[in-house]
Amino acid sequence: MRIDLNLIVARIKNILLEPNQEWDAIKREDLSVAQVYARYLFAAAAIPALAHFVGQIISVYSTLPIAQMPLGISKAVGRVALYYALWLGSVYVTAFLINQLAPTFRSLPNMGDAVKLAGFSWLVVWTVGILLVVPMLRQLLVLALFYAIYVLHLGLPKLMGTPHDKVIPFTVVLGVAMFLLFIITGAFCGSL
Repeated sequence: MRIDLNLIVARIKNILLEPNQEWDAIKREDLSVAQVYARYLFAAAAIPALAHFVGQIISVYSTLPIAQMPLGISKAVGRVALYYALWLGSVYVTAFLINQLAPTFRSLPNMGDAVKLAGFSWLVVWTVGILLVVPMLRQLLVLALFYAIYVLHLGLPKLMGTPHDKVIPFTVVLGVAMFLLFIITGAFCGSL
């Protein structure tokens, strides 16, 4: 499957600027879990991973003489691969929790819609992850995480059929899970 950057950029723009309308469009799309990953998530998860890599290289090279470079290329590439895998795994873990907890919050379990909800919510964080090019700005990803949780909040009734009175409690539970996944990913990759 060919990566369509225009499709990815349009989805990012719409989920950031018009999340309510974008959730309606996402709900109408007949995408399998594999298609969500292949069309959107595999490419988008590379944003924070590559930005982190560039940021680490820039910060190391700008402060040390060439003879003292501690970050070898294999270690740097390994860190990028780990970061990338953890972000993609965070989507699946979040989707799994959404799907498993759905009945508790009188929502409709559907793993396909749960992956859409989780993946496109995490997309907010990944997009702001471009700021990892400047390591001093990495804390702004926390603000992006809060917005991602808000975007997820808007998508719960549309994708999972969550009743109005259960949206906030479901969002709180999922927000805590997303925050923990965010911390774990950052801790493993040394970006927080």
